[in-house]
Amino acid sequence: MKNPYEKKLVAKCNVCGQVVLVDEFGYGDCENCGWQQCEHDEEYEKKYKTCYPNLVPLSKAREQYKKGQPFRASLEDFMNGLYFYSEMRFEYKGLPYAVFLNKDGIEFSIDSEHDFLQHYKTREEFVEKAHIGEKLIKDIWYEIENPDFM
Repeated sequence: MKNPYEKKLVAKCNVCGQVVLVDEFGYGDCENCGWQQCEHDEEYEKKYKTCYPNLVPLSKAREQYKKGQPFRASLEDFMNGLYFYSEMRFEYKGLPYAVFLNKDGIEFSIDSEHDFLQHYKTREEFVEKAHIGEKLIKDIWYEIENPDFM
């Protein structure tokens, strides 16, 4: 039986241009730069500003790669991911946090603990007011680890 997820097709990495093996859906990991190939990178960046499985937009990833920097998502990139995918996660000081988009706005909590639930009606309100303890997320974003899709 044929496995459609087998990485056997050759493509060019959207970030560094090196050869990368992809499955028949265009997904694969670049061994040179670490970019996770998505055949919709450019199309989705224009429309949604992000493309699963990468949180960093393609144009930003290319800039970071040229500068020798690791791919690092900003809070804005994270929020774009939330509005693209509806569920996001990150870690701060060893604890996992979850952010969910629903019809009533944005819910933010320690992953799987509902007693720490914060609710925000808009993206702007989340960016301005979401906090961990006394610290605003926007002020500690450089300390946030592993921001990603759930």
